[in-house]
Amino acid sequence: MVNKRRLVCEESQNVEEEEEQTERTAKLSPTNPYASDMLQKWVQIWYTLGVDEIDINEVILLSVSCYLPDWQGEEVQAWSPSAPRPFRGVWEGTGAGQGQIRLRGAPIPAQHRNTHQMREAHAVRNQQAFDERETGGRHHLPEGAGRRQRRDKIQLGIPRCDVLPKKDADRGDTLTTMLGSPGWLKDVQIPVWWEPLVPGSAMERESSVCIRFEQLWAPQQDAEAMATRQQIRSRLVEILNKIQQVSGVDNAPFVATDVSYIAHVNKASKLEGLITIQKRTKEVLEDDIAIGVMLAFHIGNDVQSETAQGFKWCPVSGEYGRTQCGVTGITAAHTWAGLSRRKVTMGTQKAGRAHGSYVTLRKAPSAES
Repeated sequence: MVNKRRLVCEESQNVEEEEEQTERTAKLSPTNPYASDMLQKWVQIWYTLGVDEIDINEVILLSVSCYLPDWQGEEVQAWSPSAPRPFRGVWEGTGAGQGQIRLRGAPIPAQHRNTHQMREAHAVRNQQAFDERETGGRHHLPEGAGRRQRRDKIQLGIPRCDVLPKKDADRGDTLTTMLGSPGWLKDVQIPVWWEPLVPGSAMERESSVCIRFEQLWAPQQDAEAMATRQQIRSRLVEILNKIQQVSGVDNAPFVATDVSYIAHVNKASKLEGLITIQKRTKEVLEDDIAIGVMLAFHIGNDVQSETAQGFKWCPVSGEYGRTQCGVTGITAAHTWAGLSRRKVTMGTQKAGRAHGSYVTLRKAPSAES
C-alpha cells in the first residue's frame, strides 16, 4: 500500500519466456485517435470512485470475456516500448512509441494467428503502414505474410446486462462493482481492437546491423520491372563483400544466409524495406557493424560530387553511382551474445524530415515517420 492505494507489481520476463507466451497473448489497441484520451478519463473516474488499478484490470478482463466468450483472459499488462508509464497513459504516443494493453490468457488457436510472418512485415515501419500497403503491389514479403489474423472490435467498459455472464464465481466481486456502478459510467464505452500480439522483429533482434530504407519517389509507369526479393538479396551480398574487400578486412565473405531482406510497396507506391546482417562470429561483430553502416551510407548518400559517386548504391535498382532511396533508421547490436539494440546516428538531423533521422544524406518531402 502506498498512500492508501494498492500498487500492481509486474515481474519482467526475459525474451525466451516472452516468446513462449506469444500464443497466449493478445493486445487491445485504440480504433480511433480519441480512444487514448477516453481511456485516461475512464481510468481516472474509477480512481475517483476509490477503485484500485488491480480491480480495474479485473473489469477489463470481464469486459473482454463478455464480448469474446471463446477466449479467456487471465492477466492485464500495461506495456511500454521505453520507460514505464501509468495504465491510464498507456496509449500515449504514435507508431512504435505507443504503448499497448496486453492480455495474457488461454492459448489462441493457430488459425487465428500469423505472428511469425507478420512480425517481420510490421517491423519495416509499423502495423498501420503494413495494413495500408498498396493493394496488388509487387511486395517483397515471405510467403504467407499477407494472411490476416483474427481481429475483433469490442467495447472496453461495463458491458450491457444482456451480455454480462450470469455466473462467474471467480469474479463475483467485479460483477458486483460493475452492476452497482453509476448509470452514466455504464454509458462510457471505449472502442478497441482485440487481436493476437505480434512480437518485435526476430530479424532485427538477432542481427549485427539493421537498416530501414524507403524509396524517395514512386516509379514511373513505364519504369523497368523491379527486381525480385531474391535478386535484391543477392545484390546485397555482392555489395557487402565489395565494401569488406576495399576496407581491407580479412574476414570470411558474406553469403546469402548472412543477409535478410523484406519490403513492401507502401500506400504512396514507394518501396519501403528492412535489411539485416545476421550475427556471424563474435570476433567479426564490430567489423560487420562497421560494414553494415557503410552499406547504409551507400544507400542514403546524396553528396553531389564526382568522388561521392563511388559511394552510392541503390537496393531498388541495383545500380552503383546513384541511389533513389533514403535511410530512415539504423540499429546495431550492443554485444554478440545479447539482444539489446542501439541506434546508429550519422550526419545531422533536421526537424520535419522522415528520411535522415539517422542518416541525413538524402532528404525526402516531409512525411509521417
